[in-house]
Amino acid sequence: MIAAVARGFLGGARYSTTLLKNAQVKDILFKEKTEETISFEEAVGFTLIGGSSDCAYYAKLEGGEYKEITPGETIEISDLNSNQLTADKLTIKADATEGADADAVLLSLDQLEKNLFEISGIESYRPDLLSASDKVNYKTYLKWGIQKICQKTSAMKYTEAQRRVLILH
Repeated sequence: MIAAVARGFLGGARYSTTLLKNAQVKDILFKEKTEETISFEEAVGFTLIGGSSDCAYYAKLEGGEYKEITPGETIEISDLNSNQLTADKLTIKADATEGADADAVLLSLDQLEKNLFEISGIESYRPDLLSASDKVNYKTYLKWGIQKICQKTSAMKYTEAQRRVLILH
């Protein structure tokens, strides 16, 4: 999947592809356990629905730290791990006050629409002699040649806060 994400001025994420809100809903039954690990198709965010006011809820990604979450509030996967856009596994923990039980909750997952495409008929245009120079003036330079079309084609790509630029020579 290829996707870009930007943060708005008032918070929240904007994605370069269509966001499917509530694409999946999972039941979490705590019963005698206080934490539950849920697997699902890749998601970019989630919302905990329901829950008890006598309970604090926490979420973490595999290998990460717990972060307190509020039922009804959408949490982005990147809020739990800034190096991650999507996840396919999440652990939810319920910490009930003494004498209270952790209620069953629903986990509503937001996903990005999958863009499937096929590249065909361009076999003779495949890049040849591809090379990359990383972190030259905070940019990554890609250079390649295309057989029998032209001698050399190169690209300079860099990312700024609100725009992406690709310049072809």
